[in-house]
Amino acid sequence: MKITGTITHEDETDDFSKMMAHALSPDNLLNMEYNEIKEHVNSIKFEFKKITSAIASMDDFFMNAKIAEEIYKIHKSIKSTE
Repeated sequence: MKITGTITHEDETDDFSKMMAHALSPDNLLNMEYNEIKEHVNSIKFEFKKITSAIASMDDFFMNAKIAEEIYKIHKSIKSTE
């Protein structure tokens, strides 16, 4: 079995898009490839041989994306009050 897919992330600020890509880069295994499509748009292509590997890896990836987004929002709110 071969499982492939692409996740595309688009945001209004290039600042956020680049931060997300950088924050998630440790999760990019050999079977995951980051690409900057255009300004404010990033994509992650992935390929797995086992469904269990895909589920576990993507679950970790999405949880880390959620945490990175929350940290970014906190940082942004702190900067706006300075």
